[in-house]
Amino acid sequence: MTTAGEPPKKCSYLCTDEEQACSMTKGGIYLPLKEHIEMFCKTPHFLECHQYVRGSKIGAKTSLEEDYRDNGRRQFRRIADLLSLSLANCDEAGRPCQLIDGNACTVDLSPGGMRLESHHRLSTHDLISFTFGPHFSTPNLTGVGQIMWSTAANEPDLFHAGLAFLDATTKQAIGHHMGVPV
Repeated sequence: MTTAGEPPKKCSYLCTDEEQACSMTKGGIYLPLKEHIEMFCKTPHFLECHQYVRGSKIGAKTSLEEDYRDNGRRQFRRIADLLSLSLANCDEAGRPCQLIDGNACTVDLSPGGMRLESHHRLSTHDLISFTFGPHFSTPNLTGVGQIMWSTAANEPDLFHAGLAFLDATTKQAIGHHMGVPV
């Protein structure tokens, strides 16, 4: 299992070392060259692989466009995506004032918000500034959101929280990252 703040070490879609096939594609097969496997599939650089990026965007777009019902709670479907980020408390004007967790990560996200994992319990209704790490499609993207809920995770000293984005710029950047219009 990947720990909070630690990006995956290799692509989970590479079937096996023997087969060297990519299971990202549907209705076909992609057999990457050995050089491609060594450069992307077996390293954290798989996030930059054209097949992975294309497949992630198509999957995100399809799942967001499906007839999705969540008892009216959510405007957008959440997509699992593990991204490192740092969190800081904000003052009333939304300016970051104190680092809370430099090793937090997303569990899933949507253009409306994200579920995140932190080593610190976050309080409902607090304003939180977040900054994505260098592996995000817009490196070091910063935004502000409001904590909507918070609960203990299944592992000791880890907490999950739901954060709603407050500004259109962040919503558009996340939508762009996911490959969906907002």
